[in-house]
Parts: sequence; C-alpha cells; structure tokens
Amino acid sequence: MGSDREYGRNVRRVLRSLIGPIYAPSFIYAIGTGALAPMLVLAALDLGFSESLSSAVVGVNGLVGVISAPIVGSILVSRSEKAAMIAATAMAIGALSGMLFALVHAGRPWAQAVYVIGIVILAISANVWSLARQSYVSQSVPPLFRARAMATFGGMFRLGNLVGPAIGSAVVTLWAIGAVFVLHISTALIAVGLILVFALPTPTMLDTTASSASGKATDPAPTERPDWMPPPRESIDYPASVTVGISIVALSLARANRNVLIPLWGNALGMEAETISLTWAIAAIVDVIMFYPSGALMDRYGRRAVLVPTLGVMGLAFAFLPFTSTPVAFVLGACLVGFGNGFGSGIMMTTGADLAPDHNKSKFLGYWNGVSQLGATVGPFLVSSLTAAWSLSVAIWATAGIGVFAALWTLTTMPWAYARLGMNTRGTRLIVRRK
Repeated sequence: MGSDREYGRNVRRVLRSLIGPIYAPSFIYAIGTGALAPMLVLAALDLGFSESLSSAVVGVNGLVGVISAPIVGSILVSRSEKAAMIAATAMAIGALSGMLFALVHAGRPWAQAVYVIGIVILAISANVWSLARQSYVSQSVPPLFRARAMATFGGMFRLGNLVGPAIGSAVVTLWAIGAVFVLHISTALIAVGLILVFALPTPTMLDTTASSASGKATDPAPTERPDWMPPPRESIDYPASVTVGISIVALSLARANRNVLIPLWGNALGMEAETISLTWAIAAIVDVIMFYPSGALMDRYGRRAVLVPTLGVMGLAFAFLPFTSTPVAFVLGACLVGFGNGFGSGIMMTTGADLAPDHNKSKFLGYWNGVSQLGATVGPFLVSSLTAAWSLSVAIWATAGIGVFAALWTLTTMPWAYARLGMNTRGTRLIVRRK
C-alpha cells in the first residue's frame, strides 16, 4: 500500500515538472491550431480557390507531414529540443503572417501561391514542434511513467483542439477570418515564451525519481542502468517495428476516417449542420476525458491493454453507425467512436518511444511519426473511393473491419514484438521465468 502511494507521488512529481516547459505550451499552441483548422478551407475559398482545390490545398498539410517527419527527425539528432521548438515557432509565425498578408491582398496573382507556401511551412513547423517535445519526453521520462507522460502530452493537444474552435468561432464572429491567423500567432508567441521561461528538467532528475519509485537507490551513478530498464539497443529492430507499425497505421486510418465518416453519415441521415456539430463536440469531450486513464492503464498493464480496446471499440462503433437512424442513436455511435479514440490517447507516441533505439532516437521517431501519419493520409482517400464505387455504408464497414482486424493483430503479436526488444508491453525489462 505504501509503495503504491510512493509510486503515485513520483508519477505526480514527474508530470508536474513537465507542466511549464511541455504541457502548458502544447495546450496553448494547440488552441491556435484548433482555431485555425476549420478556417483553412474557408480562407482558401476567399482567395479564389474552387471547392475541390480548397480541399486539395488543405490536404497538402497532411502530405507534407508524412514527407517531412523523417527529415525533421534527422535534423533533431544534432539539435537541442529547446532550440528546435523556438525555430519551429519562428517558422510558424512567418508562415501565418504570410498567409494573413495573402488573405488581405486576395485577388492579387501571387496571393494563392503565398497561401500554399504558408501551409507547407506551417505543416513542417508543426512536425518540428511535436517531434521535439516527443523526443525530449521519450529520452527523459523513464518507462515506468512514460505512458502517462505521453498520454498527458497528447491530451493537451486534444484539449487545445477542443477549446480552439470555440475561441476561433468567437473571433471570426467579432472580426473576420483573418483574425484567426492573428490568434494563432498570439498563441505561438505565448507558447514560445513559456518555453524560454521554464527550463526543461534534466533526464538525471527524472531518472532519479523513477529509481525512487522502484525502490532503488535515489542517486544512481550516471553509468548505472536500473534492473527494470530494458537492455540497451543501438539499432532498429525492424520486425518488431513493422509488427507494431501495422497496428499504429490502422489506428491512424480509423482516427482520420472518423473526421469524415461521422459528419457524412449525419448528413446522409438528413440532420442539420448544427446537430452534427454538437454531436462532434460531445464526442470530442468524451475523447478528451479519457487521456489520463489511458496513460495510467498503459503504465500499469502494458500498451496492449490500451491499443487492443481502442482499435476494437472504434471498429465496433463504426460497424454500429450504419444501423443508426435517429439523432439519439447517431450521437451514441459518435460518442462510442470518441470513447474508443480517447482510450488510445498517447499510444502512438508511447510505442514509438518504446521501440526507438538508444542511438539516434529522434531520427527513429521522425520515421515513426511519418508512418503513423500514413494511415491518416490514406484513410480519407479510401472513404472517397469506396463511397464512389459502392456506398458510404461500405466505406464505414471497411473502416470497422480494419479496426477489428488490427485489434486481433495487436492482441496476438504485440507481446512477441516487445519480447524481441527484451521488454514486456509496459516498456520495462522482460523477466523470463525458468521452468
């Protein structure tokens, strides 16, 4: 009982140390991205892009994310995380200023080109921001607390993206679409101010906390490796990475498709835009609430204990959606999808940190982020193709099937993949019991 209390105190101590330099900037920056996201298409329309081209222009954002993630990871190997975040903020402010300038001068021949360039730079800066903080947490927070640290990190993004559109809507109502760009510039400046004010905790301090939680000496020598730590690895284990990567790609595909399928199904049922929007907001709240329990479950019972339910629940919830025909049933289905998604908060970043070798972690995480975004890029195209060839219901059931298959795949293969790395699915050293 006493050890559980000590463990809880150490978890809280680690998470508190990351509030100023990691969590608060992430939340504030995400408010800006959340406010801007629904306005990107509308701003493109104001610049004279057609509806199809406006969608394609915004789609560039996801494509650039996939391509740039490995490059960003390679660059971060030789840079500090703090310097990378400051550079990324400068890039974002420059891109947003250029996009706002283009919007003010809509109709000029160069305005559309400036806007597209701004979206590309903004996507790259977002990758740097995310990967730099993920890299720091993965290298500095011990496996004992890693899932909660990562899930809370992801939760700050989700919370900011939930609050952001509400603030953005108010700003646009009071002024115009351009005001959202100013809002994001402001949140970026506040976020980088927090990064400059609050120092990142040193890895030594966090490792000391972990040693205390596991009942070991609280001041280990720098060269010591606690007995709960998995064995060191200098290279990538490709079979393990591909095995877990299949589950992660399936999850990112399901997550991307919920952004498309839920609104489309609501529209197919003849529901008003306000009802669909409210349903989305309710589902998003359910999603956000789950981020801390998700991390706690991963730390206590392993990554599989979260990844299997999140894939399975989302898959079954999607399968239920085509059978809904009333507003109440539609809201229930959307909330089940949100619950499943929230259940897996931080799982992509946590598995990436687990699989990353000790050498060149940032480079591996860059490739891992690119792989995880691959599903998000392919998913909407899959929905579009299946809907055009057959029907929206077929697209929904295909997404459901992918989720259920991936849940079964994870259930059977994840322990094997982690065992290859000498660890259990909690990310700590695997203990082989002799018969």
